[in-house]
Amino acid sequence: MTERLPPLSVQDAARWCLRVREGSLSATERTELETWLDQSQENRDRFLKMLDIWEGVVSEEATIDGLALRSAALGDLQRRKSTLRMRQGLKQGSKEFWRLARPHGLTRWLSAALCAIALGTATFYTLQAQATVYETSKGQTQVLQLADGSVLRLDADTRLRVQVTHFSRRIWVDRGRARLEVTPDGAHALNVFVGDRQVIAAGGILSVEHLGNQTAVTMLSGTARIDYVPSSLLQFARLQSDAFSTTIDSHEELVSYDATPQAVVRPADPNVDDVWKNGLLAFDNEPIAITIARVNRYASHPVTLDRLNRSVRVSGIYRTGDTRAFVEGVCAVANLSYREENGAYKITDKISAGAD
Repeated sequence: MTERLPPLSVQDAARWCLRVREGSLSATERTELETWLDQSQENRDRFLKMLDIWEGVVSEEATIDGLALRSAALGDLQRRKSTLRMRQGLKQGSKEFWRLARPHGLTRWLSAALCAIALGTATFYTLQAQATVYETSKGQTQVLQLADGSVLRLDADTRLRVQVTHFSRRIWVDRGRARLEVTPDGAHALNVFVGDRQVIAAGGILSVEHLGNQTAVTMLSGTARIDYVPSSLLQFARLQSDAFSTTIDSHEELVSYDATPQAVVRPADPNVDDVWKNGLLAFDNEPIAITIARVNRYASHPVTLDRLNRSVRVSGIYRTGDTRAFVEGVCAVANLSYREENGAYKITDKISAGAD
């Protein structure tokens, strides 16, 4: 059994952050840090916030507002302007700071670290409080308007966290799907964090979905940039600001999987992805497992696969909540069988069903 390490304290986060930014981690220390970060989301969040604070401390423009802005999310560190400002700050005013961080200036470095820790802790909890959670249950959808005028439509069984301030507009898609009508804001684009991707849209209409480990972003109108933001913070710290960026335009869809930098961009029919707002589900030659997951957002009697050893793809339009019609239609077209068991529909090959 893997030994469970104690939680990562704020002081630990500051110490690790300094080592990462200096690039002085040994292979053993890197393994230890990655184990710590993988242990819990709390550890990753705390380390991330401290990483933001260090960038602010060594920058000449590190005001409280600037710290709050840079500490809000992992993806912001990847943006080119933030990286450029940090580098300029290092050149213009940070040599003395890093000199104090060396062993011979340890006492003075600890004083600086305590200040950063205090700012980081306050910023972390302030930002957490600013994020508003919106969540729908199975079969339930929700429409809401943000303070900036943008309109969000949540699909069933969806959870979002939303933060709109004077400095930024951010949405985290924890699960499910949302349709976003983005109101243009000349100062700030809308940043959507979903899986291992950050979607940056200045305006337009898009659909964002996180299903299992798959992320799908469909641009219904307008243009969006999508960046790869790896779950490993150590890997992220080494990426260039423009690494793994993709731009999609109207009627295009990006599909990717967590922990995989590569993504597929393909043409998309906006009517297929957009009909769910009218109580319909449309599928165009999609894997049966994906279609079942979407149907189950509305199903009081969920659908599962049982002993299906061949690739089956589904096309068609179905009404949300009418699970039996979906099951019967798929089985008829794909030569499958189904049975009702413990309040659920189980789909299987007819050959396997006959063997029973």
